[in-house]
Amino acid sequence: MAQMKQFEVKGIFEKNGKKEKFAKMARCGSEKLARESVLSQIGGKQRIKRVNIEITEIKEFEEKK
Repeated sequence: MAQMKQFEVKGIFEKNGKKEKFAKMARCGSEKLARESVLSQIGGKQRIKRVNIEITEIKEFEEKK
């Protein structure tokens, strides 16, 4: 089984002509999957198309054991 990593994804989305910042945590196997997960979460919850979501930073956190 692939090791799951914790990512913090930050960015900006535009809704009704206003830009809003966001920061989401995603537990995924890779940075690419974390990006997809956050795009899906924000698009579904805020009803925003992916073209209106800009990801500015993806940072990986190390798991503490």
